[in-house]
Amino acid sequence: MNGNGRPSTRFRMTLPVIASILGNIIEYYDFVIYASFSSSIGQTFFPAGLAFSQIALTLATFGFTLLARPVGAVVLGICTDRRGRTFTMILCIALMAIGSLLITFTPGYQSIGMAAPLLIVTARLLHGFSLGGEFGSATSFLIEQAPGHEARAASWQAIGQIVASLAAAIVTLGLTLLLPAQGFDSYGFRIAAGLGALAGLLALVLRFRLIRTRPSPPVA
Repeated sequence: MNGNGRPSTRFRMTLPVIASILGNIIEYYDFVIYASFSSSIGQTFFPAGLAFSQIALTLATFGFTLLARPVGAVVLGICTDRRGRTFTMILCIALMAIGSLLITFTPGYQSIGMAAPLLIVTARLLHGFSLGGEFGSATSFLIEQAPGHEARAASWQAIGQIVASLAAAIVTLGLTLLLPAQGFDSYGFRIAAGLGALAGLLALVLRFRLIRTRPSPPVA
């Protein structure tokens, strides 16, 4: 804050970058976490004794939900043009957080039967759908905030993907070292997904702050 009680120039320049790339970071973090814990997720949420193994079903879900990305890109792209960048960015991060919370708190197959894999598929569909709209709207917003430096602004999205992979690797390694083997297999993925959900809530707060500092009007 400056002496007038308003956000400083540096803060106004930094907030859009952080708020914009957090969605990309969270989605790619969830992407890596889901793959890293595919064995645990398969054993927890998918039935045994089918023609396909639990891991195969988990990875099939992982691949199937990639189809939601182009759908999200079209639907949320239209939403962005009609309602503005910040509205869609808030919607995308909310969908991401809901998906992560589903993975964190959904009971296992032994408890709720086929509802478990259906909820996990729903969670991954939400992740894929939201990322489809997230990347375009957030990147456009970044570029709009940096006239004359558009390419440098957009490069933060690539940096965010690298940060996401590093964060997921650190969390996975940390849980491997801190949890007993049985705990890692039983609930390690829930802790990792929960951290992603917390990051999503933080990003949601920052994106609401964007509306107060620099609203984004719909595209004409």
